[in-house]
Amino acid sequence: MIKYEIWNPEWRLRIGLPAPELTDRELKSRKIWNSIEVENRKQIEKWGIQTHTAFEWLAYTTEELGELAQAISEHHYRNGKIQDVVNEAIQVATLAMKIAEMYDDIQESQAMNNINIPTGELTPPINPFVDECEQGSLKRSAEIAELNNINNTCGVKETD
Repeated sequence: MIKYEIWNPEWRLRIGLPAPELTDRELKSRKIWNSIEVENRKQIEKWGIQTHTAFEWLAYTTEELGELAQAISEHHYRNGKIQDVVNEAIQVATLAMKIAEMYDDIQESQAMNNINIPTGELTPPINPFVDECEQGSLKRSAEIAELNNINNTCGVKETD
């Protein structure tokens, strides 16, 4: 028996089949990595080296993600071009990688400068107007913070 695979999404929907599933390729395609590098150069040629806030970078990436969603919808429901999906995905990936690289630089810079920015809640100062039970847990938190050499007022690690 010959098994036929129907890849045209429009035909799959017409005969009651769901859209084909996509399997993770484990980022092994050198062609895709090269396409991301080419897209990065295109963006730099068009816009130059840019400096924006994190939220502006997020807005640009979200806009590109919307275009990717549109390309996927066009492909699945209106016989749109697969290459449009690939192109939009590469634009999203390029911006996402730029964000990852910028935040990685921040992380490396902090590590080189031995800066410890706490990720959890800061220990509040002891408040004389809380009950004894709560006061005890706050005092214990302050002791733990002191053991960790953390300045309770700003959460910055003290260095010698």
